[in-house]
Amino acid sequence: MDDRNLHYKEAVDRIHAPQELVERTLQRVHAENRAAQPARKVIPLFAGRRAAPLLAAAACLVLLLGAGLFWALSPAQELPFGTLDVAQLPELPMAVRGDSDFTVEDFTAQTGVDPASLLPGYVLEAAHAQQGASAQGQLLSLLEASYAGDAQLLTLQLSDFETVLYGAMAQLEPVQLGGTAVRFARDAASGALYAAWSDGDLCWVVQQDGSDTDAFVQTVRGMLNP
Repeated sequence: MDDRNLHYKEAVDRIHAPQELVERTLQRVHAENRAAQPARKVIPLFAGRRAAPLLAAAACLVLLLGAGLFWALSPAQELPFGTLDVAQLPELPMAVRGDSDFTVEDFTAQTGVDPASLLPGYVLEAAHAQQGASAQGQLLSLLEASYAGDAQLLTLQLSDFETVLYGAMAQLEPVQLGGTAVRFARDAASGALYAAWSDGDLCWVVQQDGSDTDAFVQTVRGMLNP
């Protein structure tokens, strides 16, 4: 290598960029590389072990809500069942018995209620209608029917006046079922279940043997919403 080329190489080797310029250049290169890379997946704040307590709490909350929903939807939940002593109630207030030929068909024609179609799933075993008058001379009509179904016996008392039984039920606290005020009771002696409500000019009293309140409430719901 001649002297001129040697001097040129030595001069080039002595050229160095300032350290500050080098650092700024590196920072810019790194920034451009990060901008060109796809966005990184964000790791949740409560990841790993810290998520376990939160997941357990959430599971407990779901269980509590589910239990509360089941409790709230139970048919007889929070329905007040009063207490009756049916054996101590007096006779029906029919001071004067009316037409002895008054039939179930006559009652149906008068009220528009056919006892044979009131309870789907139940068999109408017997029905009896009577007509009379109160001490004030008011004409009174009464239908009594008995049904069998699902190993349960059910009795219906339907009238266009307040019977003594309906009057006793009317003293109890009502509950709203499908927009109708219904009163529930349990006989103190036999444990039979009762429900009473009014629909226009008619008073309804349903009695069921047994202690299955859920099934009884469902039956009453079916009668209110056929």
